[in-house]
Amino acid sequence: MVTNTREKISDFGAIHTGISDHRLIFAIRKISVIKKQENIVEMRNMKNFNEENFVAELLKQHWEQLYFFAEDPNDIWNAKKDYYSSKIAGQKFNPKKAWKSINNLLGRQNKQTVVNEINLEGKNLQLSKILQGT
Repeated sequence: MVTNTREKISDFGAIHTGISDHRLIFAIRKISVIKKQENIVEMRNMKNFNEENFVAELLKQHWEQLYFFAEDPNDIWNAKKDYYSSKIAGQKFNPKKAWKSINNLLGRQNKQTVVNEINLEGKNLQLSKILQGT
């Protein structure tokens, strides 16, 4: 086998087939797959959006402070970052309250899950029967 680009061949050889005195000659060529450029799409999940909480949070903001930063949008971004960071950092010793604040900012509501049945070692136990003592 003859090639002028040895770097494109990953393996080669000859296999004895056992049928005749001829050998099967092979070469495995390296193939590079051209990857498509990734498309990055940013989406917002509005499933848990609560308009009342959103409007209430907007009304609580001190909008007059934003006029101070009107010259440079990066100053506004930094002010918002500092506000939310300090709000969460102030609750660092109370993770439950910190997560409550984060979920509140994201518009997530607390959902309680009712458990009616427990699977214990392959047996389904009804909680109502357990609580009644039967």
